[in-house]
Amino acid sequence: MTHTWNNWQSRTTVALIAATALCWLAFPATAQTPAENGELEIIAVLGDYDKVAHSEPQLFKAVFEDEEGRLVEEEKIYIRWIKINDYSSKWGCVSAICPHLKCKVNWEPERSRFVCPCYGCEYDINGNVTKGPSKKDLPDYSEQVFTEDGKVKLRRFVEPEE
Repeated sequence: MTHTWNNWQSRTTVALIAATALCWLAFPATAQTPAENGELEIIAVLGDYDKVAHSEPQLFKAVFEDEEGRLVEEEKIYIRWIKINDYSSKWGCVSAICPHLKCKVNWEPERSRFVCPCYGCEYDINGNVTKGPSKKDLPDYSEQVFTEDGKVKLRRFVEPEE
């Protein structure tokens, strides 16, 4: 059977090939994995899932170590479990360090706010600045939180030391 341009299958095949070619031209494969960038993945274990998963922000010290167990960096963070609906939830994770003068912020549950004791900066539960003098939100690490083997973990990528 000879295919013609009027044939639906032929038009669909040509359209798919053209769309694929356009995607390759418009979006070349330049994204690199951390290993290709030379970055190292470091992970902090925050604790057991059942001890970490709370709806109110909980303060943790994230300790990041390399493969040999050497300290790479550490940071205080607030983490919480956010229920979206009956079928889905996600992690919320923000830095506990105010970007203004690097003071540790405190969670005030009665006001549902993070408050910096140094200059009174305030942030909502998602880390968005609501009162200055800080103009920057708390750094958000929500996308780097994951659960593995019953543990809650925080992932970072860092430049290797020379």
